[in-house]
Amino acid sequence: MPPEKGHDTKNVIVSDKVSMSNQMWVEKYRPKEISEIVGQTEIIGSLSALIKDPTDMPHLMFSGSAGVGKTTTAVNLAAALAATKRKVLLIDLDPQGNASTAAGATRNEKTLFQVYSQNIDINDHILKSPSGYDILPGGENLIALEVYIRNESKQGELKKQLDPLDYEFIIMDTPPSLNQLTLESLFAATATLIPLQCEYYSLEGISSLVNTINTLKNKNLTENRVFGIIRTMVDMRNNLAKEVSEELEKHFPALVFNTLIPRNVKLAEAPSHGTSAIQYMPSSFLSLIHI
Repeated sequence: MPPEKGHDTKNVIVSDKVSMSNQMWVEKYRPKEISEIVGQTEIIGSLSALIKDPTDMPHLMFSGSAGVGKTTTAVNLAAALAATKRKVLLIDLDPQGNASTAAGATRNEKTLFQVYSQNIDINDHILKSPSGYDILPGGENLIALEVYIRNESKQGELKKQLDPLDYEFIIMDTPPSLNQLTLESLFAATATLIPLQCEYYSLEGISSLVNTINTLKNKNLTENRVFGIIRTMVDMRNNLAKEVSEELEKHFPALVFNTLIPRNVKLAEAPSHGTSAIQYMPSSFLSLIHI
Protein backbone atom coordinates (compact mmCIF):
# COMPACT_ATOMS: atom_id res chain seq x y z
CA MET A 1 0.00 0.00 0.00
CA PRO A 2 1.21 3.55 -0.58
CA PRO A 3 2.37 5.81 2.25
CA GLU A 4 -0.13 7.42 4.59
CA LYS A 5 -2.06 10.40 3.32
CA GLY A 6 -2.92 13.73 4.84
CA HIS A 7 0.56 15.08 5.57
CA ASP A 8 2.13 18.30 4.35
CA THR A 9 4.36 17.43 1.41
CA LYS A 10 5.31 20.92 0.25
CA ASN A 11 9.04 20.45 0.57
CA VAL A 12 9.95 17.00 -0.72
CA ILE A 13 13.52 15.80 -0.66
CA VAL A 14 14.47 13.04 -3.07
CA SER A 15 17.36 11.30 -1.42
CA ASP A 16 19.86 8.45 -1.69
CA LYS A 17 20.68 5.98 1.04
CA VAL A 18 23.59 5.28 3.30
CA SER A 19 24.14 1.95 5.68
CA MET A 20 21.92 -1.04 6.45
CA SER A 21 19.83 -2.85 9.07
CA ASN A 22 21.53 -5.97 10.36
CA GLN A 23 18.21 -7.78 10.19
CA MET A 24 18.01 -7.78 6.41
CA TRP A 25 19.39 -10.53 4.23
CA VAL A 26 22.07 -8.34 2.66
CA GLU A 27 23.74 -8.16 6.06
CA LYS A 28 23.16 -11.82 6.86
CA TYR A 29 25.23 -12.86 3.84
CA ARG A 30 27.76 -10.01 3.83
CA PRO A 31 31.37 -11.30 4.16
CA LYS A 32 32.89 -10.34 7.51
CA GLU A 33 36.46 -11.17 6.46
CA ILE A 34 38.33 -11.09 3.17
CA SER A 35 38.65 -14.88 3.29
CA GLU A 36 34.85 -15.18 3.11
CA ILE A 37 34.60 -13.37 -0.26
CA VAL A 38 33.78 -15.72 -3.12
CA GLY A 39 35.47 -15.08 -6.46
CA GLN A 40 37.37 -11.85 -7.35
CA THR A 41 40.67 -13.66 -6.85
CA GLU A 42 42.89 -10.81 -8.08
CA ILE A 43 41.16 -8.18 -5.93
CA ILE A 44 41.29 -10.41 -2.85
CA GLY A 45 45.01 -10.96 -3.42
CA SER A 46 45.67 -7.22 -3.76
CA LEU A 47 43.70 -6.36 -0.63
CA SER A 48 45.38 -9.11 1.36
CA ALA A 49 48.79 -7.80 0.33
CA LEU A 50 47.83 -4.22 1.26
CA ILE A 51 46.80 -5.05 4.80
CA LYS A 52 49.74 -7.27 5.69
CA ASP A 53 51.64 -4.28 7.05
CA PRO A 54 49.22 -1.88 8.83
CA THR A 55 52.03 0.68 9.26
CA ASP A 56 52.30 1.08 5.49
CA MET A 57 48.63 1.42 4.57
CA PRO A 58 47.78 3.66 1.60
CA HIS A 59 44.71 5.85 1.37
CA LEU A 60 41.97 3.82 -0.26
CA MET A 61 38.81 5.11 -1.89
CA PHE A 62 36.08 2.66 -2.86
CA SER A 63 34.03 4.55 -5.43
CA GLY A 64 31.00 3.76 -7.51
CA SER A 65 28.06 5.36 -9.24
CA ALA A 66 24.96 6.28 -7.26
CA GLY A 67 22.64 5.47 -10.16
CA VAL A 68 19.46 4.57 -8.30
CA GLY A 69 17.25 6.94 -10.30
CA LYS A 70 17.20 9.76 -7.75
CA THR A 71 17.69 12.65 -10.19
CA THR A 72 15.45 11.06 -12.83
CA THR A 73 12.71 10.66 -10.23
CA ALA A 74 13.09 14.26 -9.02
CA VAL A 75 13.00 15.76 -12.51
CA ASN A 76 10.05 13.73 -13.72
CA LEU A 77 8.09 14.18 -10.50
CA ALA A 78 8.52 17.94 -10.89
CA ALA A 79 7.38 17.76 -14.52
CA ALA A 80 4.37 15.57 -13.68
CA LEU A 81 3.24 17.93 -10.93
CA ALA A 82 3.73 20.94 -13.21
CA ALA A 83 1.61 19.20 -15.86
CA THR A 84 -1.27 19.20 -13.37
CA LYS A 85 -0.92 23.00 -13.06
CA ARG A 86 0.85 22.84 -9.69
CA LYS A 87 3.46 25.48 -8.90
CA VAL A 88 6.69 23.55 -8.49
CA LEU A 89 10.31 24.43 -7.71
CA LEU A 90 13.14 21.92 -8.28
CA ILE A 91 16.37 22.66 -6.40
CA ASP A 92 19.53 21.02 -7.71
CA LEU A 93 21.81 20.50 -4.68
CA ASP A 94 24.24 18.21 -6.47
CA PRO A 95 27.51 19.85 -7.65
CA GLN A 96 27.33 17.59 -10.73
CA GLY A 97 24.26 19.52 -11.83
CA ASN A 98 22.58 16.56 -13.52
CA ALA A 99 19.08 17.70 -12.55
CA SER A 100 19.83 21.09 -14.12
CA THR A 101 20.89 19.43 -17.37
CA ALA A 102 17.82 17.19 -17.39
CA ALA A 103 15.62 20.23 -16.78
CA GLY A 104 17.03 22.01 -19.82
CA ALA A 105 19.06 24.47 -17.73
CA THR A 106 22.81 24.81 -17.87
CA ARG A 107 24.86 24.10 -14.79
CA ASN A 108 24.94 27.58 -13.37
CA GLU A 109 27.54 29.60 -11.49
CA LYS A 110 24.63 31.28 -9.72
CA THR A 111 23.59 28.62 -7.25
CA LEU A 112 22.73 28.56 -3.57
CA PHE A 113 26.36 29.46 -2.90
CA GLN A 114 25.71 33.09 -3.86
CA VAL A 115 22.44 33.08 -1.92
CA TYR A 116 24.30 32.04 1.22
CA SER A 117 27.57 33.94 0.82
CA GLN A 118 26.40 37.18 -0.83
CA ASN A 119 22.90 37.50 0.65
CA ILE A 120 21.41 37.53 -2.84
CA ASP A 121 17.64 37.03 -3.14
CA ILE A 122 17.01 33.36 -3.95
CA ASN A 123 14.32 34.40 -6.47
CA ASP A 124 17.01 36.04 -8.63
CA HIS A 125 18.58 32.63 -9.30
CA ILE A 126 15.40 30.70 -10.12
CA LEU A 127 14.94 29.79 -13.81
CA LYS A 128 11.98 28.46 -15.79
CA SER A 129 12.19 24.92 -17.12
CA PRO A 130 10.71 24.00 -20.53
CA SER A 131 8.73 21.33 -18.67
CA GLY A 132 6.77 23.99 -16.79
CA TYR A 133 8.40 23.96 -13.37
CA ASP A 134 10.94 26.38 -11.90
CA ILE A 135 14.50 25.29 -11.13
CA LEU A 136 17.31 26.59 -8.98
CA PRO A 137 20.34 25.19 -10.86
CA GLY A 138 23.26 23.34 -9.32
CA GLY A 139 26.93 23.67 -10.15
CA GLU A 140 30.47 23.02 -9.03
CA ASN A 141 30.52 25.93 -6.57
CA LEU A 142 28.13 23.96 -4.38
CA ILE A 143 31.28 22.18 -3.22
CA ALA A 144 32.45 25.51 -1.77
CA LEU A 145 29.03 25.96 -0.19
CA GLU A 146 29.62 22.91 2.01
CA VAL A 147 32.74 24.50 3.47
CA TYR A 148 31.03 27.88 3.79
CA ILE A 149 28.11 26.43 5.77
CA ARG A 150 30.47 24.81 8.28
CA ASN A 151 32.86 27.74 8.61
CA GLU A 152 30.18 30.42 8.87
CA SER A 153 27.77 28.40 11.04
CA LYS A 154 25.02 28.69 8.42
CA GLN A 155 23.35 25.38 9.25
CA GLY A 156 19.59 25.65 8.74
CA GLU A 157 19.83 28.57 6.32
CA LEU A 158 18.13 26.64 3.52
CA LYS A 159 14.92 26.27 5.51
CA LYS A 160 14.92 30.02 6.18
CA GLN A 161 15.31 30.69 2.45
CA LEU A 162 12.55 28.29 1.40
CA ASP A 163 9.84 29.10 3.94
CA PRO A 164 8.78 32.43 2.35
CA LEU A 165 8.64 31.03 -1.21
CA ASP A 166 5.23 30.67 -2.84
CA TYR A 167 5.26 27.13 -4.21
CA GLU A 168 2.92 24.19 -3.74
CA PHE A 169 5.83 21.75 -4.04
CA ILE A 170 9.57 22.23 -3.57
CA ILE A 171 11.62 19.22 -4.65
CA MET A 172 15.29 18.97 -3.67
CA ASP A 173 17.65 16.68 -5.56
CA THR A 174 20.47 15.85 -3.15
CA PRO A 175 24.07 14.69 -3.68
CA PRO A 176 24.66 10.91 -3.59
CA SER A 177 26.23 11.08 -0.13
CA LEU A 178 25.33 12.24 3.36
CA ASN A 179 27.22 15.56 3.32
CA GLN A 180 26.46 19.09 4.55
CA LEU A 181 24.17 19.85 1.61
CA THR A 182 22.17 16.69 2.26
CA LEU A 183 21.84 17.63 5.93
CA GLU A 184 20.62 21.10 4.95
CA SER A 185 17.89 19.54 2.83
CA LEU A 186 16.97 17.06 5.57
CA PHE A 187 16.35 19.97 7.95
CA ALA A 188 14.46 22.02 5.35
CA ALA A 189 12.21 19.30 3.93
CA THR A 190 8.88 18.14 5.30
CA ALA A 191 9.08 14.78 3.52
CA THR A 192 11.73 12.50 2.02
CA LEU A 193 11.09 10.32 -1.02
CA ILE A 194 13.61 7.50 -1.45
CA PRO A 195 14.13 6.01 -4.93
CA LEU A 196 15.63 2.56 -4.72
CA GLN A 197 16.98 0.35 -7.48
CA CYS A 198 16.03 -3.28 -6.96
CA GLU A 199 19.59 -4.53 -6.67
CA TYR A 200 21.78 -5.74 -3.81
CA TYR A 201 23.84 -2.61 -3.09
CA SER A 202 20.89 -0.28 -3.45
CA LEU A 203 19.35 -1.83 -0.34
CA GLU A 204 22.25 -0.60 1.74
CA GLY A 205 21.36 2.46 3.71
CA ILE A 206 17.59 2.36 3.74
CA SER A 207 17.33 1.50 7.42
CA SER A 208 20.01 4.02 8.38
CA LEU A 209 18.38 6.86 6.47
CA VAL A 210 14.92 6.09 7.84
CA ASN A 211 16.31 5.91 11.39
CA THR A 212 18.26 9.17 10.93
CA ILE A 213 15.18 11.06 9.80
CA ASN A 214 13.04 9.59 12.57
CA THR A 215 15.68 10.49 15.17
CA LEU A 216 15.86 14.10 13.95
CA LYS A 217 12.08 14.32 14.00
CA ASN A 218 11.75 12.81 17.48
CA LYS A 219 14.24 15.39 18.78
CA ASN A 220 12.15 18.16 17.18
CA LEU A 221 15.07 19.13 14.95
CA THR A 222 13.04 18.81 11.76
CA GLU A 223 9.50 18.34 10.47
CA ASN A 224 10.83 15.88 7.92
CA ARG A 225 9.44 12.37 7.64
CA VAL A 226 9.91 9.49 5.20
CA PHE A 227 7.17 9.94 2.63
CA GLY A 228 7.83 6.66 0.89
CA ILE A 229 10.15 4.33 -1.01
CA ILE A 230 9.74 4.01 -4.77
CA ARG A 231 11.33 1.14 -6.66
CA THR A 232 13.11 2.19 -9.85
CA MET A 233 14.62 0.47 -12.91
CA VAL A 234 12.61 -2.64 -12.07
CA ASP A 235 12.72 -5.82 -14.11
CA MET A 236 10.57 -8.45 -12.41
CA ARG A 237 11.98 -11.15 -14.69
CA ASN A 238 15.07 -10.83 -12.50
CA ASN A 239 14.98 -13.00 -9.36
CA LEU A 240 17.11 -10.50 -7.43
CA ALA A 241 14.62 -7.71 -8.16
CA LYS A 242 11.85 -9.90 -6.74
CA GLU A 243 13.89 -10.68 -3.61
CA VAL A 244 14.74 -7.02 -3.01
CA SER A 245 11.08 -6.04 -3.45
CA GLU A 246 10.02 -8.72 -0.99
CA GLU A 247 12.59 -7.50 1.56
CA LEU A 248 11.37 -3.92 1.23
CA GLU A 249 7.72 -4.91 1.61
CA LYS A 250 8.60 -7.06 4.61
CA HIS A 251 10.60 -4.44 6.52
CA PHE A 252 8.86 -1.25 5.36
CA PRO A 253 5.26 -2.26 4.57
CA ALA A 254 3.83 1.21 5.21
CA LEU A 255 6.45 3.04 3.14
CA VAL A 256 6.81 1.12 -0.13
CA PHE A 257 4.77 2.54 -3.01
CA ASN A 258 2.74 0.11 -5.09
CA THR A 259 3.94 1.80 -8.27
CA LEU A 260 7.08 0.42 -9.90
CA ILE A 261 9.23 2.35 -12.38
CA PRO A 262 10.45 -0.14 -15.01
CA ARG A 263 13.67 0.00 -16.96
CA ASN A 264 12.94 2.15 -19.98
CA VAL A 265 15.27 3.30 -22.76
CA LYS A 266 13.21 6.41 -23.54
CA LEU A 267 13.24 7.40 -19.89
CA ALA A 268 17.04 7.21 -19.93
CA GLU A 269 17.25 9.22 -23.17
CA ALA A 270 15.05 12.13 -22.05
CA PRO A 271 17.69 14.00 -19.96
CA SER A 272 20.07 14.19 -22.93
CA HIS A 273 17.35 16.21 -24.70
CA GLY A 274 16.92 18.53 -21.74
CA THR A 275 13.34 17.47 -21.16
CA SER A 276 11.17 15.28 -18.97
CA ALA A 277 9.92 11.82 -19.84
CA ILE A 278 6.29 12.92 -20.14
CA GLN A 279 7.33 15.41 -22.83
CA TYR A 280 9.78 13.09 -24.55
CA MET A 281 7.38 10.12 -24.60
CA PRO A 282 3.89 11.53 -23.87
CA SER A 283 1.99 8.59 -25.36
CA SER A 284 3.28 6.05 -22.87
CA PHE A 285 3.67 8.24 -19.77
CA LEU A 286 6.46 5.92 -18.58
CA SER A 287 4.34 2.74 -18.93
CA LEU A 288 4.07 2.52 -15.16
CA ILE A 289 3.56 -0.95 -13.70
CA HIS A 290 1.15 -1.51 -10.83
CA ILE A 291 1.19 -4.49 -8.51
